[in-house]
Amino acid sequence: MTNSLSEFLTEHRADRETILQAARYSIAELSDDLPVAEMRAELDQNYAQEAQAAATKLRSSPLELTDDALAILSWLWYDQDQEETVRQAVANAQTKLPVIEISVIVSAVLYGLHLWQTKGVKRTYHRIETKSDGTFVETVETENFSPGLSLRLGQSDKKNS
Repeated sequence: MTNSLSEFLTEHRADRETILQAARYSIAELSDDLPVAEMRAELDQNYAQEAQAAATKLRSSPLELTDDALAILSWLWYDQDQEETVRQAVANAQTKLPVIEISVIVSAVLYGLHLWQTKGVKRTYHRIETKSDGTFVETVETENFSPGLSLRLGQSDKKNS
C-alpha cells in the first residue's frame, strides 16, 4: 500500500475527471449523502456572497476546481484519517461512468472546502500537483492554506457565533 496521496494517485493514473468525481464521492461519504441542494443552502446561509462568487469562479476555471478537489482529497487523506474513503472514492470514480455535471461537482467541492474550514484544519497541508507526464508530486507546507474560496479562514461560522 502506498503511503502518500500523490503516490496513490500516480499509481492509479488518476486524471482530472477521476479527481473531481473522487472529491464528490468523498464529500458525499463524509456528509452522509447530503443532497447538493442542502449543501448549497448551508453554504448560502453561512457565506452567501462568497459562495456564489466562488462557485462562479470554479465553474469557469477547471484548473482551480481540480486544485480545490485535490486539496479536499489531501485534507481527508492526511488530516481526517479518511485514507480508505479516498481510496474507495478514486476506485469508484474510475469504475463507474461519470456524470460530470459541473454544478454538482462545484457544490460538492465548495462544501468540502467549507467542511475543511469549519474543522479548523489550516496549519499544515499537503499539496498535490499534476506534472506534465501524468505523475503527481506532493509538497508539504506549514502555513495557512487558502484553497481559493475566501471563507473567512480563522473565523467561526455565523451559526456557531
